[in-house]
Amino acid sequence: MQLFNTRNYYLLINREKRGQTSHLYPSDMKGLLIPVPTDIKIQNENAKKYVKNYKEYERLASEADNILEKTYEVFESNFL
Repeated sequence: MQLFNTRNYYLLINREKRGQTSHLYPSDMKGLLIPVPTDIKIQNENAKKYVKNYKEYERLASEADNILEKTYEVFESNFL
């Protein structure tokens, strides 16, 4: 359910909807059943992949924040 609360997922899922007033919220998806592998090895592999990908996401988000901060500092020192 955490995925449905991310801004990027929200934008992607709503892009697929039709109509100008159509929105899909995380609460709309609470009733969906998500298949979970019964094999614990597969569950553990999936969890490891998730953790690895999430750490990479955090690294990239931090890198992007640093780039934006440096850009702002350059802009501020040159134009403000």
